[in-house]
Amino acid sequence: MKTTIDLPDVLVQQARQKALYLGRPFKDLVAEYIRQGLSELAAMPPASASSALAIAADGLPVFRRDPSVRRPVPTLEELLTLEQSALAEEDRLRAGLSD
Repeated sequence: MKTTIDLPDVLVQQARQKALYLGRPFKDLVAEYIRQGLSELAAMPPASASSALAIAADGLPVFRRDPSVRRPVPTLEELLTLEQSALAEEDRLRAGLSD
């Protein structure tokens, strides 16, 4: 399966050099590293029930709310606005235009 991901140039260069050094295809080396990372994640002990963060069986993070804290649950629109704001700030920082 083909996919596109945005990685730092230095990281890609290092991985390409390692693949060349090992005499392996770049895509095989990257796939192996992803497998290693996922297996390490699966080997992590589950968080306690009282923890705000847990790792689900599929390896994705699950955030739990503290029921004693009374805050309104953000709407989807508020979450999307927050995400767009964070992405725009990240773009500004990458471009060297921080406020």
